[in-house]
Amino acid sequence: MGRIRIFFLTIGFVLISSLARPQDVCIFDSYGIDATKEVLKLLKERLKDSNGKNCRVKIILGTPGVIKERAGLSKVVYSFVMFPELFGLDKRKNFYGVRIFPLPEKTAKEFFKTTKLPRKKIAVPVSRENLQIAKLYVKGRYFKIITFKKDPLEVKKELQKYDYIYIFPDRKLLKLTNLLKLIGWAKENKKILLTGLPDIAKFGVNFVYGVDLKLLAYKLASIAENEPEEKILPCPAKVQKWVH
Repeated sequence: MGRIRIFFLTIGFVLISSLARPQDVCIFDSYGIDATKEVLKLLKERLKDSNGKNCRVKIILGTPGVIKERAGLSKVVYSFVMFPELFGLDKRKNFYGVRIFPLPEKTAKEFFKTTKLPRKKIAVPVSRENLQIAKLYVKGRYFKIITFKKDPLEVKKELQKYDYIYIFPDRKLLKLTNLLKLIGWAKENKKILLTGLPDIAKFGVNFVYGVDLKLLAYKLASIAENEPEEKILPCPAKVQKWVH
């Protein structure tokens, strides 16, 4: 009887170990940009990619691949999705994400902590068409959302009242002509620009608190190996630029 029990316990252990094998992880990059390529490389250094076969866990980088993925038995771990709640990913079974940019309130806290500047209100220019999205993510006592129709300088009189301006990932605001207009005006008027988007640091933004790609890869790999408590985890970020 004891031998039979040991036999079944051994079989059970083998089955459990088989289910948890790292080679059951499949990694997909649906963007192919420099940042996703770097994260893909880091993930493959830690996890064995099974190249799309027998995927117990799918790690997907980029919105297109995540949106196309259907709910199934596989656990889906994702990042590089700007607004996961808009796609209902926070409610999808077996889907677990890591934010690709820190929430604005976290960026504001890091800004004040790092710079030691006075804790004043921060203006957030957003287009009218993206106002509802902004309201989902721009929360807390630090912010004042200011809406424009086509050009952020339509509201420069309102922006003039604030020393700090947060650049939210609004598609109309990030249109190059609009972004450069805003940054040029801010520089002329001695405004401090802050953001959670590292890609725009080169245009003259003062403070950038953006994703740490090494930590992101580590976090994605950890979720692949363990069951997280949260459906969407915070962006692992660091201060990448501060120029007063």
